[in-house]
Amino acid sequence: MSTDDTTATTTKKQQPIVQYIVLRRDLDWPAGAMAAQAAHASLAAVAQALEANHEATQTYISPSNLPHMTKYVYGVDTLQELEAVRDKWSQQAFGEQTFHWWVEQPESIPTAFATWPLERTNKVSKVVKSMKLTFF
Repeated sequence: MSTDDTTATTTKKQQPIVQYIVLRRDLDWPAGAMAAQAAHASLAAVAQALEANHEATQTYISPSNLPHMTKYVYGVDTLQELEAVRDKWSQQAFGEQTFHWWVEQPESIPTAFATWPLERTNKVSKVVKSMKLTFF
């Protein structure tokens, strides 16, 4: 086996870093308002992760990664479904609290859930895949 072959077998392929956002569809708000909710939740989750010195988030927002940022946006039909997604994510062992629960103010309406940017691992994919959600 050559040195190149050894390096190829010992080098771990880095998975993409992604962020997941889940929005409520039952609010019947205009598309722009829902886009704002996704943006609010996303930015809040990133801010929390940066405050915690979360390495994957630092990589996610680095200038060299900006063209490669990936977000997946899903929708649920009720507040109860949004809470269920949050609770399922909370029950997983991703370490510290790795999400933000966005509540629109001053109305106090929960509108979105956004994860911290995380490496897309089998563990993360299994949680999201089991949600079987789409926004539209």
